[in-house]
Order: sequence, then structure tokens, then C-alpha cells
Amino acid sequence: MANGAHVHTPRTAGHAHDHRHARAEPTAEPKKPRFEFLTDAEFVAGDYRQEFLITNVLAKGQPCGIGGPVKAMKTGLSVDMALSLGTGTPFLGTFAVTRAVTTVMVSGESGRATLLETRDRIMKAKGFPPAQPFGTLHWCFDVPRLSDAAAMAEFTEMLVARKPEVVILDPLYLKLGDVNAASMFETGDVLKNVGTKLIAAGITTVICHHANRSLDVGKPMELQHLSHAGFSQFVGQYVLINRRKEYVKGTGRHELVVGIGGRDGYGGQYHVDIEEGVADECFRSRVWDVRITNTADAPAGPAGSAEDKEAKKAGELRQKMAAKKAKFLADVDAEKAKGFPAVSANRLKTDYHWQFTDIKAIADCLMQDGQIELHTFKFKAGKGAPQETTGFRRAVPRGADRPAVRASAGFFRHPTGSTG
Repeated sequence: MANGAHVHTPRTAGHAHDHRHARAEPTAEPKKPRFEFLTDAEFVAGDYRQEFLITNVLAKGQPCGIGGPVKAMKTGLSVDMALSLGTGTPFLGTFAVTRAVTTVMVSGESGRATLLETRDRIMKAKGFPPAQPFGTLHWCFDVPRLSDAAAMAEFTEMLVARKPEVVILDPLYLKLGDVNAASMFETGDVLKNVGTKLIAAGITTVICHHANRSLDVGKPMELQHLSHAGFSQFVGQYVLINRRKEYVKGTGRHELVVGIGGRDGYGGQYHVDIEEGVADECFRSRVWDVRITNTADAPAGPAGSAEDKEAKKAGELRQKMAAKKAKFLADVDAEKAKGFPAVSANRLKTDYHWQFTDIKAIADCLMQDGQIELHTFKFKAGKGAPQETTGFRRAVPRGADRPAVRASAGFFRHPTGSTG
């Protein structure tokens, strides 16, 4: 054999492999079980507390439906809801909004000019200059088809980028695409898919939808009056609208009966009267004046019996309590925005004009609701050493590194103590 020639010797079965440069096989991720089982202890230890975005109307994380017949103020109420959430002001001037949240209104039916005119009227009714913009409010007039996976993926990506907590889709029928509206399975699958994606992104979804033709004027709307199969099963909470009386053209007055409810047991039925007025030759001069009466509190006769008066008084007390709870939470948030981890009872009295009796009553209610908790922290008063005090903060999820503290009368025994 010539000098320098290379001889290739075939590898025999007995030779060992050199694995130093062999490519590692990818490790398969453990497969997530399709079904989850919990022990009773795990179930009880879970954090399932609900949060109202609009007290007794809209809970966070549950799909909501706004339903009603054609031209029954669905869009008007949905715009009021969007503006209330974005500005932190009461929905329809009555239902407290616990905090301002970023909200997106997606409308494909009314048109930009009409929606802007409605927005300006409602803003003015809320006490804001119509031209004042809010960074918490976003608008979209391109309607996605819920059955189009590619379009929904793009829409969801763009929506999530704006970091909203609520999206309002108006109306449903323009978004279903080629889905068979009579099939509960087809409609339900599309709605569930959309709801799951949006709620998984932390976005509470509100969908406006039409009633079927079986709903007569004067009759309170129920879930079975919603058109399209599967929608009533999809929503976990609802605002259902109907007219108490036929609309008289040229008056701008709408007399509605509105039912509000949710699967967690909250809600009620209300007479809602909305005065819009009539547009002039320049498409101006309309207003947004809303009056609400709880039907459970309304007197039966002209004078009303003693029971009616007691019911009305109880209703007024409930509304006052809801307003106080909303203010308490807003004051807790305001103190956090200043850099304090909690707000003490004394601070609530001196800076936010609360009385100690009200502080205890409202704090006890909010702690029972799981919305706030007691928190001990240190603060610096003037040039002195840091002092320790106890105050209120928004409740953190159970299981975090914190003591389980509940309200107690002892917390309020020394109103002249720390001013932190």
C-alpha cells in the first residue's frame, strides 16, 4: 500500500460510541392533565373572590350581555357603561364604579358621528368637558368576525396591546360571520372560544345583542328573549332592556324597564327614564338625563303604604352604602398612588373627611366582601423616627406572605393615636 494512504476500517459491533458531540434529544414537557381534581382542602384554600367593576352590575372576569329589542337604547347604555368605567364615575348616574379601568368600545352599527355625539352628551352629563380626552378610553369601528380564527387572533393581539380590563362589542350579529345562529353548538363554541381567549388575557367581555320578536312592549325582558341559540347560556351576567311604553317620535323620551343580574346572585329590576331631547338643524341640543327607580322600592299606590315607605327607605340606604363603599375604595387607591402601602383610619378622617363610625362600618363590609384587608406598615412623620401603624389596603390573594387579619373593634379604640 502506498505510503500515506488512508485505510478505512469499518466499525464493528464491539466498538464503543463517542457521545461527546452527539445532539441531545429534546426533553418532552410533562403533559398537563386534561381533568383537574381538587381535594376539599385545596378547594377551600383557593382564592375565588369576585371583584365588582360596577357595583351590583358588572363583575370582573365574567362574560356579560346587554340585550334588548331594536332601537331600545342598547348602544346608549353600552356607551354610558364604557365612559363610566373609563372615568370611574357611576354607571347611569347610580351604580358605583369601584375604580377607573381601561375600556375599549368596539362598535360596528351606529357610526362614528352618532357615537361621538352620544359620547359628548354623556360626558357632559358626568360633569366633564365633552372635548376632554381620557387615556383609559379606546374606540374601534372595525368589527372582527368571531368565527374567523386569523382575524380574531389579530384583533386579540391588538386589543391586548392596549391593556384593557373591559371590552364592549356592539352588536353580536355583525360579528358572528358564517356561524349558524340557530345552532346552539356552533354559536356556543364561537362565543366560548372568544370569551376564553379574552378572559384569559384579563379582559372582561361585554356583548350587545338583540332580543327576539316574542318580546312585547311593557314586558320585562328575560334571558329566553335573547335571539340566537347559545348566547343566554354563554353570559354569566346581563343587562336586559325593554320599553315600558312605545316610544313617541319627536319627544326624545325613553321609558325603559331594565333587568340586571348575574350567576352570583346580585341584580334587580329598574325603571330607567332617559331624556335625550331632539336634535336641532345642526345635529346638536340633545342631552343625557337619566332617572332610575328600583321597582322593589317603588310605592304601589299614590301615597304608598307603610311597607312601601320602608322599602323605599331601605333602597335609599342601599344606594348610600354602595356610594360610600366606592368612595372608601377610591380613597384607599388614592393613598396608594401617593406611595403609601395602606391608609390608616386617622388619615381617612383628616385627609378624606371620614367619620370613625363610618370608617368602621364600611371597612367591616368591605373586609367581609374580601375587597380590603388590614395591613401594618411604617411611615415617617416629620423629622421623627419612622412610626408603625395599621391601615387598610386592597386585599391581596390568599396564600401570599401576609398574616390573616380581620376587622376588630380594637382597631378603632384610639382615634387620637397615630396619624399615619
